[in-house]
Amino acid sequence: MSIETKPLPPSSRISLRREWLASPLVFLASLLLFLMVYLYYNWPEKWMSTAGILRWDGATLTLSKGQGHPTQGKLLIRRLTDQGIAIAALTPPVFQADDYATVNWSVSGIRPGMEMEFMWRTAENRVFVRPLVWEDNVIQPLRMTEDENLAWSGY
Repeated sequence: MSIETKPLPPSSRISLRREWLASPLVFLASLLLFLMVYLYYNWPEKWMSTAGILRWDGATLTLSKGQGHPTQGKLLIRRLTDQGIAIAALTPPVFQADDYATVNWSVSGIRPGMEMEFMWRTAENRVFVRPLVWEDNVIQPLRMTEDENLAWSGY
């Protein structure tokens, strides 16, 4: 018994190569589609935004309750009201809230037991409040898209 091998003609080689490539390409396309669907449902912020970063330092804040003053780009709060509160306000330019899913803070000099809240007003003049959470001596970023009832949208 003898075994004889003959090389494949060029047209058959191209056909085999195409068949071999089809399976990995279909797999990669399926994986890419799955990844896009997963990100769409599990990453609610906008993926690509042309909006720039909005940043204000403490010196741009004004105290409407409590006593203090701006110094070296910071707002120094010296005294709270008799009710134990201080309110620092900012009048930013109008911006599209949907473009800013996260609010970050940099605060120092907070004593243990102090509570802080982030308040904002919508164009319809409704006021909303979110508590600021301290963890490891740092205020955690506020994910504004986590709660649909907070009305963090619009102008």
